[in-house]
Amino acid sequence: MATRREIAEYLKEAAANLFFRYRYSCTYELGVEAWGRRRADVVAVKLNGDIVIVEVKSSVPDFINDKKMKKYLKFCDRFYLCFTPEVWDKIKSKDKYLEHLPKRAGVIILRKDGYAKIVKPCKIKKIDPETRMAMLARLAWRSGDLSKRNKRARVRIFIGRD
Repeated sequence: MATRREIAEYLKEAAANLFFRYRYSCTYELGVEAWGRRRADVVAVKLNGDIVIVEVKSSVPDFINDKKMKKYLKFCDRFYLCFTPEVWDKIKSKDKYLEHLPKRAGVIILRKDGYAKIVKPCKIKKIDPETRMAMLARLAWRSGDLSKRNKRARVRIFIGRD
């Protein structure tokens, strides 16, 4: 039996692969606010600037207790939640659970055949240009070959020395 953490990792990978098939570039665990106060599980970006955020939920309590979920909406044009089929079946069967689903959120499930599928399309709402630029800058910073994530601040380079 997989742990909740393992299930969450599978869901992230499946959601990223879904958007990759639609020609999006995907990044895991991207901070959308300064100092990492909020990190989106998956951020997918297309060359036209379209930004998608996917939050994965490995259980019903994980979904119900997430108070920050709606705060991601201002950072993306499209927002999805990704579940296992069992978790989604439990959520959609109870109105009290469905109340926690943001109005414009779409739903993705990881099917038994190993592929993710959109079962509820999201509503598209274009974000403001300043937020889009900030998100694209975060993605560029994160993807840089040299950044604070993978290099010391000061490195000496000598030509011809071993």
